[in-house]
Amino acid sequence: MRESLTQTFSAAAIIFGILAGFFRGWVDDDIQYIYTTLNSIPSVLLIAASILMVQVYMGNMINGARLEMAREPIVWWLLTAAFVFMLALVLAANLFADTVQDAFDPRRVRKGKQSAGY
Repeated sequence: MRESLTQTFSAAAIIFGILAGFFRGWVDDDIQYIYTTLNSIPSVLLIAASILMVQVYMGNMINGARLEMAREPIVWWLLTAAFVFMLALVLAANLFADTVQDAFDPRRVRKGKQSAGY
């Protein structure tokens, strides 16, 4: 059953591809629009499921942190240390990315060298 369904859709895809290439114009645009819409449905469902899963997990983390803070208020320094570490990590990653972009960006004009195209 699965093989016949795959063969049917493969044949339909080939026919639609031939029609899009032959007629071009609005026929090509419509076939491409329909294909893109149908092809994006599994991705959208996967993204929605991932977001729902992350929200549940984040909710559990926030609830756990709230309970921990209510139990022992001395843990504020642990949260501050985690915040400072994450801030330093994100800042370092951004600075590294900017440096790499500046080093390899072909549109950047370097001192002493002027590009004729810019």
